[in-house]
Amino acid sequence: MQWIAKLDQDGWNPIIDELVWHLEQSRAVVRIQPRDLPESGVEFNFENAPPSFLKVDRRDLPEFWTSAAKIVATFEELASVELASSF
Repeated sequence: MQWIAKLDQDGWNPIIDELVWHLEQSRAVVRIQPRDLPESGVEFNFENAPPSFLKVDRRDLPEFWTSAAKIVATFEELASVELASSF
């Protein structure tokens, strides 16, 4: 899918990298949310698979999260993905 390749152009962000990987694996992402306990990172929730956790350094998480949310918002194909934020 072309839109996933376009999304992958923003690969400098590990959250977007992980999102692209899950989409390429045909996982229907329904929710993405930052987590800080017990480890810092991002949890991906799926319609058709168990949750997945991506570790992200606590110091970098706010910047990566904010950037990823802006990138996701530009893709109408991801409009149904809930970006839950505790920041």
